[in-house]
Amino acid sequence: MFWLRGVSLGLILLFAAPFAALAHDDADTRASEESRAVIAGNLGRMPWKPMFDGSWDGWSQRAAGGAFEAVTGAPDGWEVVGEDGIVGDNRSGSTALAFGEPSWRNVELSARVTPLAGGNAAIMFRIDEDGDGWYTFDLMLGWQVAAIYKLERNDEGSMELTKLSTVNYALSRDREYDVQIAARDHSITTYIDGELVNQLTDDTWPRGRVALNIWHAKTQYRNLRYRVLDEN
Repeated sequence: MFWLRGVSLGLILLFAAPFAALAHDDADTRASEESRAVIAGNLGRMPWKPMFDGSWDGWSQRAAGGAFEAVTGAPDGWEVVGEDGIVGDNRSGSTALAFGEPSWRNVELSARVTPLAGGNAAIMFRIDEDGDGWYTFDLMLGWQVAAIYKLERNDEGSMELTKLSTVNYALSRDREYDVQIAARDHSITTYIDGELVNQLTDDTWPRGRVALNIWHAKTQYRNLRYRVLDEN
């Protein structure tokens, strides 16, 4: 399980009220292969960089003491699929794999995400190194929404969840979604299959690693990519 100072992620997944979800064409179950391949700014051209290419280099998990430790072999509950795919499977608990640096602030993430079983397919970002909180993007199949929420540890030591953006979105298992998350200073936006979905401002958690999260589910992630916009 992925525990943060004694609290399991599975205990803090709360859900928004359901409404009629937006309709999307499910005829093609595989997302298109490219969008915004290269952007440019004051730091020059910024192409996507791969997060996973068959190697666990750069990936980590929290140890029992709370510190991040490098992944040296295939972690329990995870398997490599193809050249750039990872499948996480934990039907009775939670597991997560982290990537990146604690200094990451202005970051874009891109992933092809396929929910295979269970009710959630999630990506965490700006994870606090002390385990006191983070943001989560969650494809919530039961409620048919795409959500952004934040977790914060309160004065009593418990984790509190605050929903920041919940958008009705028709979701199905065994369909691949092209997910992009952009965290730029106070601005957080998400896109699914090239369409803007979530848009909000919040700066509770200013920086941190990112992670793939499984909670009572099975999810495939492939073509995982990132770019750090304020990288020197």
